[in-house]
Amino acid sequence: MITATTSREPVIRGSWLHEGMHIASIGAPEVNARELDDDTIRKASVIAVDSRVAVMNETGDVIIPIRSGLIHENNLIEIGEIISGVRQGRLGGE
Repeated sequence: MITATTSREPVIRGSWLHEGMHIASIGAPEVNARELDDDTIRKASVIAVDSRVAVMNETGDVIIPIRSGLIHENNLIEIGEIISGVRQGRLGGE
């Protein structure tokens, strides 16, 4: 599933998801905008980002759940860390 919106309200609901789904959320580029609801974030086994610094400054899908305590900045894995083998991405079909 890919989202690329300017929505301020979530357009993806965790209740729609099943195990093994991949979501590429590339919209919501504002601190108060979201494409993903809390349930979606809660169900994520991996939250891969291009840059922790960038998303912590401009992405509501990450900033809002961190501020509410749902996730922590340590839950974020930079794509470069996965590619270089420093951190692991998805395991099998999860």
